[in-house]
Amino acid sequence: MLGLFFAGKRRDFSDPGELRRALRELAQAHPKAAMNMVTVWLEQLSAADGLSPLRQAAVAYQLENGAMPHLHMLERSGLLGAREIDLDAPEDWLAVCHDYWSAQCLAYEICLNRSRGADRAESHAQPAAPSMLPRLGVRLLRSCRQRMKFEYLRSGPLDDGLWQIAGAACLAAQDAGLGAQGVADPARERETSIESEYRQLIALRIASLEALSPFEVEIADQLVGQISPWFSLSAEPAAESTHWVDATQPQPPLRIVRRPHAVSGVRYFSAAEASALLRAQLATTVWDHAPHPDSFHWPIADVELRRVAAHLADNWDARPPIRAYPRHAWRSGLRITHGLSLIHHVLRGAQDEDGVALLSRWEIADASRGGLRALAPYVGSEWVRVGMLVGLQPEDGARWLVGVVRRYLRQHDARGAVGIETLSADPIAMDVFSESHCDDALALDPVSIGRPLRVVVGHERFQTGQALHASARGLRVRLDPLELIERGADFDIARYRVADFR
Repeated sequence: MLGLFFAGKRRDFSDPGELRRALRELAQAHPKAAMNMVTVWLEQLSAADGLSPLRQAAVAYQLENGAMPHLHMLERSGLLGAREIDLDAPEDWLAVCHDYWSAQCLAYEICLNRSRGADRAESHAQPAAPSMLPRLGVRLLRSCRQRMKFEYLRSGPLDDGLWQIAGAACLAAQDAGLGAQGVADPARERETSIESEYRQLIALRIASLEALSPFEVEIADQLVGQISPWFSLSAEPAAESTHWVDATQPQPPLRIVRRPHAVSGVRYFSAAEASALLRAQLATTVWDHAPHPDSFHWPIADVELRRVAAHLADNWDARPPIRAYPRHAWRSGLRITHGLSLIHHVLRGAQDEDGVALLSRWEIADASRGGLRALAPYVGSEWVRVGMLVGLQPEDGARWLVGVVRRYLRQHDARGAVGIETLSADPIAMDVFSESHCDDALALDPVSIGRPLRVVVGHERFQTGQALHASARGLRVRLDPLELIERGADFDIARYRVADFR
């Protein structure tokens, strides 16, 4: 309510005193209310008439600076689960931050357009574009990148219109000879430029962020900022160029398959050197060079950094990632359930009629030996996230399968594209016992004495040196731990050796 109360007041930002009062209110507000307030003020700023581009830019800068502490607090609470603030709903902060960056991006875009128009009109009352273009362009491009990041954090859909916005700023800077001019970046304690920010935007877009968890997306964004000197962008293709983008069009970068038509807005991009840098780091036992884990905004485990770095290196490589198995078209309905307990129930024969909404219905688009791509309606699929454990049953087959969501990106047609890796075509519901209780588990392989067995157990249930007693299809066995294969959001996949029960 506090945010709505202040957001309803129209601010006269031509008055320096009014801006000071707004910034004081912003500093004292709850983070979520503060972000709503500043979003509305940015919208008012974009619609304001009579402000010079210089004044408009100065107000936008100060509003962004005032919003940063609140934004960082929301990100820590949302991504890290920090208890600094209470969120009404787990995903609320994503919408709040996305709306803010969209409004910030629009404010900078309008300011840039007005400043360039003033320059062409040779107005003496307003400053010429070259005097403000480097700083304004950097802020605009960074806002575009953060807006795109939050589109990925919300699992889409992606607005490709930002590519025309960012491209126009980059071309204007290059035409003025200011694309590489350094701009102080107090927030990151280093110098940046419009071209550097444009390269970072491209690098993040081609990194297949739909295959990363929200926390991994944030790691990728910070990695991109740290290794930006190893990206290249040119008007002519080079031997190492991997992608191209037309800065005049609302379309994202594309991998080079054939050389595009020669037009003035086409630029060629390469992150091959950055990919080689990351691969060199991954080959070391200790990660002790740039980008260094200590340079991130919050602590990052070595295993998390390596996982994201390997993903980026693969997608930035001169050779595109190769699919392990070819896809083939397969049109069929698909029954879906998710989470270890619900999958355990359906494998035991539970149905929706039993009083629990167990199943969703999707559509298979294509499949391969390793998994499938499905289309999921938004409604009823709000739970879908990268790393979720799912049970799936094609409607033209009787067998249930178990898989993990590896990619997810919502489209503009109220459906999301979900990439699922199949873990088992014949999973078995198991019960695993400890001294005090019984837990659900899934066997992903046939249960055979003396043989290794992949088992899905509850989150952090796998413990080195701790055997489990289990029962599956009437067989009672002891599971001796061998290794942890994967630790998901709410499950572990581990390899055990099956031994006689005793």
